[in-house]
Amino acid sequence: MSRQWRNYWGFSAGSSPPLKAEGGDDILVVCGGVIPPQDYEALRAAGASAIYGPGTNIPHAASEILGLIRKKRAAAAA
Repeated sequence: MSRQWRNYWGFSAGSSPPLKAEGGDDILVVCGGVIPPQDYEALRAAGASAIYGPGTNIPHAASEILGLIRKKRAAAAA
């Protein structure tokens, strides 16, 4: 979600707890767009697995997200 929508915080920060409450521990919350760097840590604390700002290298971000998915799957299988 983009800060331009002035809604990314409520959506992103509010997503993780309800997902977990409904058994969605395996769902990754990934944020991207025009999000001020000073908000990154709070978003991570609220459950964001990854945050990508403007200028993000898309292949690198995709690789990181695939790695996060693999890690989640491995943890679930253990």
